[in-house]
Amino acid sequence: MDAEEVHSRLGSGQKSKIKSKGIKGGVKGGKPDHKKIDLVTVYRTLTSFEEAGILKQVDLRTDSARYELASHHHHHIVCTSCGLIEGFDACNVEALSKKAIGESSRFSIISGHSLELFGLCNGCLRR
Repeated sequence: MDAEEVHSRLGSGQKSKIKSKGIKGGVKGGKPDHKKIDLVTVYRTLTSFEEAGILKQVDLRTDSARYELASHHHHHIVCTSCGLIEGFDACNVEALSKKAIGESSRFSIISGHSLELFGLCNGCLRR
């Protein structure tokens, strides 16, 4: 993936994710007509985007970091066998947050949350 594709994906609202493997491939094997970008620069940029609230890192228990645009709040279901990932928008965390605060003696405010579900997809379940 080259710099133009990264920019285009960030601005287009596409659902496909930008994976660190794809960025590494674009940096290492860049096209002859593109300037080579140092991998450290890529990670510093990702960190800057995360700190600015543009991107968020999502932990899906995979072998590489995953980033998504922070503007669309959603969660994921991940197959622990084949790695299939599906997003979903349902988020009823308010009741859970109130219960957690009610049971806690050391917290008063919930400022955010992360929810990823892990299980088996239908395809792996049938195998």
